[in-house]
Amino acid sequence: MILSNLSKRERKFALTTVVIVCALGIFDLFIYPAIYRWRRLGQEVTRLDAELLRMERNLELRERIESEFKEYESQILAEGSDEQEVAKLLREIEDLSRNVGFYILSLKPLPISDQGFYKKYTIQLEGEGEMRTVGSFLHRLGTSQQLLKVERLELSARTGTKLLRANIRIGRVSVSPGAKKEKRHEV
Repeated sequence: MILSNLSKRERKFALTTVVIVCALGIFDLFIYPAIYRWRRLGQEVTRLDAELLRMERNLELRERIESEFKEYESQILAEGSDEQEVAKLLREIEDLSRNVGFYILSLKPLPISDQGFYKKYTIQLEGEGEMRTVGSFLHRLGTSQQLLKVERLELSARTGTKLLRANIRIGRVSVSPGAKKEKRHEV
């Protein structure tokens, strides 16, 4: 054969070359893909571990969130029609203003924003009072049982008096009783 015509040194060199080429072929065909898969699996395990930790943390928080939701549930659930909810909201704002001496000049409901899962009731209020009464009124809005939120506040001083004129947009979110169970996501 071919090897019989070669000298001893050439045969060793040819055999070494064949061994090196075979080793490189085995490395390229088997070892490198196995190393690549091993690394990719390691990355996937790391990603899945992080996702599992995040999900476990969410499950731990779920109980706390549900208990906090139950505290506020009675305050955010809609109890009547939209008109009844708006009337209740207007009555609450008037009571809060009357208790602190803040004078309401204009009070009008804005269109209700229906987001499917919840409805947002917004009231535009214009009133005036001294700095102390305006601050007290804003504080009472923020601590109201109806979870009112001041969305926009514009204050201007009336010339020649100690009164401030306030233009306030007040919002309240309300969840319809049936929507709570429909939109709830299970983990």
